[in-house]
Amino acid sequence: QEWRQLQAIAADIAAKARAAPDQVRGTIIALCRGRYLTAAELGELLHRHPDGLRSRYLMPMVEQGLLRLRYAAALNRPDQAYTATETQT
Repeated sequence: QEWRQLQAIAADIAAKARAAPDQVRGTIIALCRGRYLTAAELGELLHRHPDGLRSRYLMPMVEQGLLRLRYAAALNRPDQAYTATETQT
């Protein structure tokens, strides 16, 4: 049920080979609002490679304070997950 809702949020980006960076960032924030998602889960939802998402969007968004890490002390954890910060909710 929740996964279907997330797929609906991600549908516009998932359907495009290329999307405007601001649109991708907004969709990532919407997906991560109120929940933690891994790069692999976001990649599946957005039809993007998790490593590309991590380097191009997720880590810069963490640095900008838009996303928060689940395991801030261990950046390279394979199960690292991201959530929108309170200022984004």
